[in-house]
Amino acid sequence: MASEENRGNSQEGEVERFIASNLVAEEFQNLQMLYNYEDYLVGCIGDGRDSIDFLGIPPVSNTYFAAITKKRLSIRNCRNQFITLLTLAARKAIICGVDSRISILIYIFYENKVEMVQEVREMDRLAEEMLNTYARRANKARIDEVPVVLRDAVLFIRSRLHMPLTVEEVARHSGRSRSQLDRDFRKYMGTSPQEFILSEKVREAAGFLQYTNCSITELSQDFGFSSPSHFTSTFRRILGVTPREYRKGKRKEEERGGEAEKTAGEENKEAAFLK
Repeated sequence: MASEENRGNSQEGEVERFIASNLVAEEFQNLQMLYNYEDYLVGCIGDGRDSIDFLGIPPVSNTYFAAITKKRLSIRNCRNQFITLLTLAARKAIICGVDSRISILIYIFYENKVEMVQEVREMDRLAEEMLNTYARRANKARIDEVPVVLRDAVLFIRSRLHMPLTVEEVARHSGRSRSQLDRDFRKYMGTSPQEFILSEKVREAAGFLQYTNCSITELSQDFGFSSPSHFTSTFRRILGVTPREYRKGKRKEEERGGEAEKTAGEENKEAAFLK
């Protein structure tokens, strides 16, 4: 028991020494820039854009895969970074309403395509193509059912789900008075603008509950709720379950789905063998 504890302390000490020695290293700072940039790019998928100007977004001045790290990367390293960005984009698209099967198929398509790339600049172009493919799918999934008269207001709301947002701000953006906006939302969407804002926040947060390990407190802050309790009560009122119950239920569904696929695979193998 004591030896296991000592081994654990030793391993933790190694981690702490590594952190302390690398926290201000240039390579770490470059990786931090890379993380921040990837986070920004993936965020663009969900903010109502039809296209993402991948190569025109700072801090990229030459190519994403080479300039962002200030060194010449091997094609293999670039492919690894591309797969990371592809994974984040696929998950974000699902959160934004893209059918998970479609998102996974797009992932497989670009996972295969990147293996054929031999130049860094070509990989930049492929990354821009991939991000825009997901952005168009996400935008289409989120706006097709919205009446034309409200699309501008709805896109504005959906681009600001991660911050506090008032009905007055939406009205100003869409060139309406608050009463006009309220009347249009009730007529075409069957709900008030305020309730629509809350509903969109909750449904977006539901995706994060299913596909990430973000805590309830983190999500309440990320989506501009005044407190975790306010987030929980709003979530339960709109979806009928608490955030924790929702996450637990979705995880169980995934487990059952995985077991069903495994069973089907075993049955197919057995049937093939019997032939």
